[in-house]
Amino acid sequence: GLFENIRAKGFTRVRVDISEYTRGLANMVKDANITMDRVSGSFRKIGSELESVGKTISLRVGAPIAALGTAAFFAAGTIDEAMDKIRASTGKTGTNLEALGTSFRNVLGKVPNAAGEVATAVGDLSRRMDLTGKDLEELSEQMLHLARLTGTDVGGAVRTATQLFHAWGEDAMGRLKKDAFKLTETIDDLGNVITKVAKVSRPAGESGRILGKQLDFLFKITQRTGTSMSELMGTLVDLGPILRTGGISFKDAAAMLAKFDKAGISASSAAFGLRSALDKLSEEGKLAELGVTTLNEGLLVLFKRIKDAKTPTEAAALGFEFFGSRGLALAEAIRKGATEVREFVREVDNSKETVQRAAEDTRSFAERWGEFRNKLLLAMEPFGDQLQRAFKDVLFPLFLRGIDLLQQLTTWFSNLSPGVQQAILIVGGLAVALGPLLIGLSALAAAVAVVAGAGVIGLVIAAIGAW
Repeated sequence: GLFENIRAKGFTRVRVDISEYTRGLANMVKDANITMDRVSGSFRKIGSELESVGKTISLRVGAPIAALGTAAFFAAGTIDEAMDKIRASTGKTGTNLEALGTSFRNVLGKVPNAAGEVATAVGDLSRRMDLTGKDLEELSEQMLHLARLTGTDVGGAVRTATQLFHAWGEDAMGRLKKDAFKLTETIDDLGNVITKVAKVSRPAGESGRILGKQLDFLFKITQRTGTSMSELMGTLVDLGPILRTGGISFKDAAAMLAKFDKAGISASSAAFGLRSALDKLSEEGKLAELGVTTLNEGLLVLFKRIKDAKTPTEAAALGFEFFGSRGLALAEAIRKGATEVREFVREVDNSKETVQRAAEDTRSFAERWGEFRNKLLLAMEPFGDQLQRAFKDVLFPLFLRGIDLLQQLTTWFSNLSPGVQQAILIVGGLAVALGPLLIGLSALAAAVAVVAGAGVIGLVIAAIGAW
């Protein structure tokens, strides 16, 4: 009984001592948990703020830079493709190609057309008209505006327009030659005369300016008659040699064909009839019958006789005789004034309208946006060019080295024995399977650690205290 009493008292004493210790330890853990909660909260706050800053940087800095880089890449690629087209179409290289590139960029910044269309205009006009510099740029810009205003393809418009110049350009150049020959009265040396005539007959860029004026004139005619620009140009190209031989000027021919079209006779049908009339007038004795000596005079007399015919039947007879199957329709149009072009030509000449002016007055929002887009392309091209060079000089070699290493690895693996290959594949498969397993175990360990850190110590202490 005494021993048991002593043991009970001693046990109680020990229990009291441990209980005090555990209470102190619990308080320490509680204080530690509070401190850790504060630290954890601080880190969570810092992490949240860093995440916010990162998102802000990505959104406001990284994304715009990436977008700018992409746009610059696109700009450089677009202009590079256009220059490739000019290079391929003209065959120019070196400084000559650089000069065309300068002209291309100057034109691109002034028009809403796509870079490919601008390259077509600059390249084709350079090749077909032997133009460079400002003369090339002005005509290219005019052709691009004309194609847009008339709804025609740029390449086709350039081709027909240059053919028009070569069919009718000399009609205007002839006046320059006559002026040049007047200088022979004061120049004795024949070599100097020839040189002077050549310079006056085709000064630098003159061909481009003549074609530009021809296009403005035809554009104004189509506005007044509703004639198709492309059809009118095509007919003038086909009839150019014949009408010029007949002494009909470019402006008179264009005005006459357009007025026929307005009267219901297409330019091509009118051209067929005029060709028949000129062939008929070229027959022996026909001009003499009309009392004239030239084809131009013969046409004018024929038009007057049809116009002044006493009856439609008499006019139709003349029409069938000279114009063939189109005789009746042409005779009716002539009697309505289709061939009275002098006043009409004078009216067109006095008009201040030009292709350039019409393009400016009719510029839509979409076209203004196109001009802005082109200016933006030109502004970003240098940056994009530098990025492309960086990729070409730095990243592409790295990619090629990586491909080379992969090829070497493939060759090495192919040269191994089948057994070794199978062993490598098995080890690789285990690695593939082991990876997710280790990740799962690490997650489980982390969860255990969190649970232990958060509550196990407290639970143990509570258990000891309860015991």
